[in-house]
Amino acid sequence: MEYLIYHLVTKENENGKGMIKFLGTPQLPGFSNMFPLIQGKTVLRHILSFSKYDSILEIRDDHNFQSLSQIISLYAQFANRGVRYETAYYYGTDFSHSAFPPFPYMIVTSQYALSLSGDYQNGLLYKDSETVNYLNQIFDALYEKTTPLLVPIQDLTSQLALNQKIMSCKSDSEILFQLVPCLVPFIQKIDIRKYLLDDMAQKEYFISAVTTYIQNLIHRHEQIHPLHFCSLNGIRRFLEKGVFDEFSTDFYRPLDKLDRKKVVQQFLKYAYIYDLRLLREDLGELSNGLKVYLSDSLGYIQFMGSDGNVIVLTLENPNFLSSFKDYFESMDEDLYYPKEEALILIQKLLNQY
Repeated sequence: MEYLIYHLVTKENENGKGMIKFLGTPQLPGFSNMFPLIQGKTVLRHILSFSKYDSILEIRDDHNFQSLSQIISLYAQFANRGVRYETAYYYGTDFSHSAFPPFPYMIVTSQYALSLSGDYQNGLLYKDSETVNYLNQIFDALYEKTTPLLVPIQDLTSQLALNQKIMSCKSDSEILFQLVPCLVPFIQKIDIRKYLLDDMAQKEYFISAVTTYIQNLIHRHEQIHPLHFCSLNGIRRFLEKGVFDEFSTDFYRPLDKLDRKKVVQQFLKYAYIYDLRLLREDLGELSNGLKVYLSDSLGYIQFMGSDGNVIVLTLENPNFLSSFKDYFESMDEDLYYPKEEALILIQKLLNQY
């Protein structure tokens, strides 16, 4: 089965500007190996089905979260190569879209169609143009009924617009997950102008927008007291590198050592506004700048591509947000330090620099 799927993918990729349509989950055998072969102008259009949960016990073994983690990894690879990866989702396991219910999943290209069983162990391959066209129509009709999953925002102006949108959303709770903690709000004591590149476009607008954003963000966090996950190695990374993973380094220089310390000192000063959860071990890679933000009505996942560009993926479906919030809120207490101990450890680390 894996070889057959590999053949379908590579054949469509040879066209140079084809489209591969996939209805299914990342549990597809070879998912992480085959689709990254796609190059050039070939488009991968992917529909996922997400689960609805009836209890916290189900959420702790979160199929949605596991699937999204794999999707983000693949998306990052595609983004770095300029490949279009279009993702959409629907809730539930209703396979009424399938012409053959025992084979609810499918891969469709311009020349072939493959219906897949729910466990991906069996399939039906079609090569006649009439059936291939029919299954293309089935896929397209379902795609029209889905919700876009990942919406990329790849420039500074769009990032600032997203930040402003977050500020306008009412929420009783927020969750921040990023190994290098959210430190942008704590640059009030440094002169950011000296770090911006001379040829930066709209420099004055950026300074004004960031200043307003910081004021609003601290005020918001003082009211909401977000759940904030980070790691000691993440703070160490900032003290050593002096960069903010929220923004691409193509418009500013790394902070000098003195200003790095000032930023972390401000973070400690305002630690009282957070339900701080310093992780005992890093959950994920420090270098990709992964950040998860979740509120009652809006969320986003951000990461850094290998080319140094920041990619932001927005999440707006209430049920989807709820699943991810429950995942973090129910995280085992043994995975992070008590807050008092966490603050002592951060101060000890700061004293080393």
